Amino acid sequence: MKVCLITPWHVRCGIATYSEDLAQALVEEGCEVYISRLHRFSVKTEQYLNTVAMRRIPKPCDVIHVQHEYGFYFGTMPCMEAMYYPILKTHKLPVVTTMHATGVKVEADEAISEGSDAVIVHNKWMERQFHRPCRVIPHGVQPMRRVGKDVARGMLGLPKDKFVCTMFGYLSSIKGVDVAIQAMRGVEDGYLVVAGGWHTGGDTTYMKKVGTLGNRYLADRITWTGYVSEDRVGVVMGASDVMVDCHMVASESGSILTCLGHGKCVVAPDHPAFKEKEPYVLTYSSVEDLTEVLNALKADPEAVKQQEALAIQYAEENSWRSVAKKHVDLYQEL
Repeated sequence: MKVCLITPWHVRCGIATYSEDLAQALVEEGCEVYISRLHRFSVKTEQYLNTVAMRRIPKPCDVIHVQHEYGFYFGTMPCMEAMYYPILKTHKLPVVTTMHATGVKVEADEAISEGSDAVIVHNKWMERQFHRPCRVIPHGVQPMRRVGKDVARGMLGLPKDKFVCTMFGYLSSIKGVDVAIQAMRGVEDGYLVVAGGWHTGGDTTYMKKVGTLGNRYLADRITWTGYVSEDRVGVVMGASDVMVDCHMVASESGSILTCLGHGKCVVAPDHPAFKEKEPYVLTYSSVEDLTEVLNALKADPEAVKQQEALAIQYAEENSWRSVAKKHVDLYQEL
């Protein structure tokens, strides 16, 4: 089975990371995987997308698989997908699209649905949001080992006797770093680690705002690591008692799944996509509620261990191997 993935590649982007993990898992299932790289940040033109759709699809190939996010297709016409998908179909090959967000642009969803032989979403909530035929294949999780707590905290220069909560993943204004900072104000002796870099630079207005907020409210109880390279992820996970997610909006979260893959206790907003993951993920409804949840976990280490066991269970049930098998079954069906 020869599969061409159209996706961002080797760039700081959650979907690029997803694609790299999926590609590796597909190779391990016996597929030949080719990459047609889509620029992550550029404004798209008809000429550029025509090049991606026509010249970068290798021959022979059995399946074209598009990794889609609405922001990738911002360009010189209102709905770039309406121009792009008919070109893909001229290859006379099955076209699969994975939607990494749904329900944002009706005209784009229509073009994607018409131009795809199958559409994949990550969860039931996304399925409801898409309003068109699609199938749920969960986002894959890689079960991982993490570094021991004392060693990890020594490597990061963190206090060994504090309750450490960590935000992990690429940072932007929708990630709610300010929510985590405000919630941690009410966790006595709680320490916040913001572990992640930003897509386009650290001098954005938002990052300046949350940097000031962290210094004002948490003073010496906050650490900013910047971008975390792959070989350091296990260190960040090992150093943390609880992982905190504060997405303002979300369809799915690769960062949450990375935390579950490392067997971590995860607390996330009560968005529908995250509520589906209960009891593997704990949810909260407000800043005040988040503070209460964190204080309860701080007072009950056994509850943290129970969540860690559930995280390991989730990772095993949704490993990249099992997710890749579901993709291969779909490709063969088409």
